[in-house]
Amino acid sequence: MKKTLSFIFPLFITFGFALSISAPALTVHAASPKTAVNQYVKEAAKKPYGRATENRLPLFIGNLIKVVLGVVGMIFLILTVYAGVLYMTAAGDDTKVKKAKAMLGQTVIGLVIIIGAYVLTDYIITKLAGAV
Repeated sequence: MKKTLSFIFPLFITFGFALSISAPALTVHAASPKTAVNQYVKEAAKKPYGRATENRLPLFIGNLIKVVLGVVGMIFLILTVYAGVLYMTAAGDDTKVKKAKAMLGQTVIGLVIIIGAYVLTDYIITKLAGAV
């Protein structure tokens, strides 16, 4: 029971921290509903036919991929911390040290793949948004 709690508690802390970072992006600025509607109508009136002129699909896909990569990055962080704790608590046991080093090596390779995917995705979405 104690071992399960010691693993779940840092997981909740990490996801709570991630939620607190992303929460301002999810909030709606609504001083009053009437003000929000008036502002939306004024912005829509400036655009032809009341629609946005920019292409939103590549931006939506890009933002979705960035969120997924962010979640994968948090998983990387959790695994790295777990491998570090496993390494520090090995107390000279060779099997635990080898397991921790292997896990740490795998997480570093995963981080390189995540960064490469982010760079490639950002480049492709930028070119798609600029082409349309």
